[in-house]
Amino acid sequence: VYTALAVIIAFGVVYNSARIQLSERARELAGLRVLGFTRSEVSSVLLIELAAIVALAQPLGWMLGYLFSWSVVRGFESDLFRIPFVVNRSTFALASLVVLAVATL
Repeated sequence: VYTALAVIIAFGVVYNSARIQLSERARELAGLRVLGFTRSEVSSVLLIELAAIVALAQPLGWMLGYLFSWSVVRGFESDLFRIPFVVNRSTFALASLVVLAVATL
């Protein structure tokens, strides 16, 4: 259930980022077409930029997710019980695979 929710959110974020990037750079991309770039070359420029954004956002997402999870666990602790905070490496790997899979769509 949570993986499906993560896929939907990741798809929305990546898709929205690509749409914003395309709309903000429409004039520049048209200028490249005027200079003689083919459609595939112009689209490769956009895809390379999107890949760079996804690659640079991965470590930031890991860090923010870890801190958010830690704060939620600490927030639910009380004098009566403690919740152990355990995050496996496979969690980070799964999150990265989901984002990379969605970005390649």
